Amino acid sequence: MSIYYVTRKHAEDGVITSLWAIESGKSEGLSLSKGSVIFSIALGNTFYTKPKTGEVARIYLVNGKTGKYLRTIADDEEEDNLDELEDY
Repeated sequence: MSIYYVTRKHAEDGVITSLWAIESGKSEGLSLSKGSVIFSIALGNTFYTKPKTGEVARIYLVNGKTGKYLRTIADDEEEDNLDELEDY
C-alpha cells in the first residue's frame, strides 16, 4: 500500500472537490478527486495532510449518514485540517 501527503486542496462553493497529493518517495504530485481519495483509503492506502507549518495529520475515512467523507483527527491544530490547506 502507498502513503500520500496532501499539500493543497481545491474547493467549489466551500466544498472540497479534489486534493493535491504527493506519493511518499516521489517528487511529483497529482490531483485526485475527493472520490478517488475515498476509494484509495478504502483500498488500504494512507493519506496525511502536510501543511506548510505544523505537523502532518492522518486523513481518515468516515462513514456518515449521507455517505463517506474525509476528515483529520480532532485536535487543537488548525493548520493540519483539510480546510486550512492552500488552494490550487
